[in-house]
Amino acid sequence: MRNKEYEEIMNWLNDRVECVLKKFGNPKNTSVFYNDILSFEIGKLYPLVSGCNIKLSLKTYFDFELTCYMDENVTLYLHNHPDFIEGFEALLGSFIDEVTGRIVKKFGRYSFPIDTPHQIRSLEKSEIKIKGKRVKILGMNLQSFFKDYPEAKLLQVGEDFYLSAFEKQANQQARIKQLEVKTITVADLPKEDKKKKNSANTAANNTNQQNNS
Repeated sequence: MRNKEYEEIMNWLNDRVECVLKKFGNPKNTSVFYNDILSFEIGKLYPLVSGCNIKLSLKTYFDFELTCYMDENVTLYLHNHPDFIEGFEALLGSFIDEVTGRIVKKFGRYSFPIDTPHQIRSLEKSEIKIKGKRVKILGMNLQSFFKDYPEAKLLQVGEDFYLSAFEKQANQQARIKQLEVKTITVADLPKEDKKKKNSANTAANNTNQQNNS
């Protein structure tokens, strides 16, 4: 790749990161998508707001992990995630979700479903592990899509996804961006943790029985 092309690509990536960081700095309830998170480089520290930095440690088709470092009494702006579930674990310190009033102390965990507005504020200097699990691509629920069309496949070019019917466009984009075309099938979906699901169902049943007694 020529130096000029490399420079243009890096400028585009840097511009995209700046756009994502502006989302976190928007006081309105902003939608932050899975691909927005993928624009961050692994191992690099990014400032979301004053006193709050994040560092990505993992990013795949369906999962990412990052660590959020917050000074005491730092508040993130209200935001939501339309296509991924976000789970929080307090490694150090504690924080509160200003929307629900839920307080999470050290080693505590709390998750937000898709499209759920949340606003995190640190109650003390905190270190928070955040895990994201993508549940939608192209506006479709992945599990439901592959259940209805088990032979279907998605084509990935960088961070862009195409249905198999649009393979020609995917190959064209791959040539332009000098990237390979990756195929995603139902076998690539995250496996459901049946033990965890059964445990959750048991706990829910026990709670219902207590409420009814």
